[in-house]
Amino acid sequence: MESEAENEKILLVDDVPTNLNVLTQMLAGEGFEILAATRGIDALEVAAYSQPDLILLDVMMPDMDGYETCQKLKANPELAHIPVIFLTAKVETEDVVRGFELGAVDYVTKPFNTIELLARVRTHLELKRLQRELEEYNKILEQKVQQRTAELQIAHRKLQLQVKELDGRDRLSHAQISATSIAEGYECILEVVQQVLDVSKARIYRPKESEVQLKVVAAVGLVVPGGFQTAEDLVDEPGVHLDSNVSLVAQTYADGKPRAGVDSEIVVPMIYGDYTLGVIHLEGVIDANYDQSDLQEIAWRLAREAGILCHSLELNEELEIGDIDVKALLEID
Repeated sequence: MESEAENEKILLVDDVPTNLNVLTQMLAGEGFEILAATRGIDALEVAAYSQPDLILLDVMMPDMDGYETCQKLKANPELAHIPVIFLTAKVETEDVVRGFELGAVDYVTKPFNTIELLARVRTHLELKRLQRELEEYNKILEQKVQQRTAELQIAHRKLQLQVKELDGRDRLSHAQISATSIAEGYECILEVVQQVLDVSKARIYRPKESEVQLKVVAAVGLVVPGGFQTAEDLVDEPGVHLDSNVSLVAQTYADGKPRAGVDSEIVVPMIYGDYTLGVIHLEGVIDANYDQSDLQEIAWRLAREAGILCHSLELNEELEIGDIDVKALLEID
């Protein structure tokens, strides 16, 4: 206890110097650092400057008595936490009640018993230490709860995104059977990437025969939010030269690797086997809840599923019009 007392400050407030001397000798001898004031107004200044751990406050003082001094101490948010023990010869019930109502933690009557006073001082200093430890523990606990809550929220959002991705990939897989045209397949692809990644705009680029360009064959969100447009609606949409070394779309088509732009863009290739069938260009991929690289990976997985869908639908169309060598396709001799 003495080692703890060496770091604790007690403010003595009494207008009688003899009382201050007696209290100082007693408490300093126990290892406490002692501060003193003979007036209430001085006590407020010393307390504000030194932040004592405990105040022993005489009730009967001129100008500002102990009650008013205590009231002003407790009205100050920076001082209200300091425990106050009244020293008084007044033992009337109403006086005791008034002191507690003003925020005092204890009463010691004059003339005081040294052992009793030391016991009261140590008890309230220990209570203050425990209260401080409890507050610090609560802060740490609150921080841990907030951290754990944030981690759970992140995990929940990631799980939601995984569910959305799996649902989207399932839709793309089923579209191989349900879609009746490549245009319908494009629409399904764009609906899926928009719903899963919450993008504002999305385009599908495909190479045109006998051309050195990638043309937009379908888009969503270019005119109105969520509005789907086919190739016929996009004749004025500029294409991308295949040999461009500045276009993310051209670079992605050339090497089959996904890319992220500086303006919340994600560009992913639609691949079937060893062939890049086209490119999906996404804009407005802004979501602070997810890492951009995670969104890029999801977009790439969706694009691979989209590549399978496009190949399947185009193969079906060629079979329907007879523009395919079935024997060669099935490798029949």
